[in-house]
Amino acid sequence: MTRTVLGIAAVFVVYTVLNFVIHGILLKPAYTQYQQLLRTPEDSSHYMMYMMAAFLIFAAGFVLAYGKLTAGGGWMMNGLGAGILVWLISSVSRYLIYYSIEPWPLSIVLRQIGYELPMCLLVGITAGAILKK
Repeated sequence: MTRTVLGIAAVFVVYTVLNFVIHGILLKPAYTQYQQLLRTPEDSSHYMMYMMAAFLIFAAGFVLAYGKLTAGGGWMMNGLGAGILVWLISSVSRYLIYYSIEPWPLSIVLRQIGYELPMCLLVGITAGAILKK
């Protein structure tokens, strides 16, 4: 139980920080060109608790599913494998859905997908390091 809670906390921190780096720094210039698709910074602050709740739900789901996503082997390979699977489910599918229903340019969608691959791999390695047997 202790490792599960530590895993959730660690994944939450890594996921939150890397999401900020990706979407708040790296993609911010691209996002400002499409401000009409996004909340204003003032409006966004009112919804930050929902973002943090979503990150916590992701962390809990990732850690709880980690054992089902791994097929044996070392913790590093298990973490990388789980990271890739979660990236396909949570990032690739989500941004392709967004692309199909919102007018985002393909260049931004591909950067979102690309930047989130190393993030998911780091999340997987984090979970693997903490949850290893």
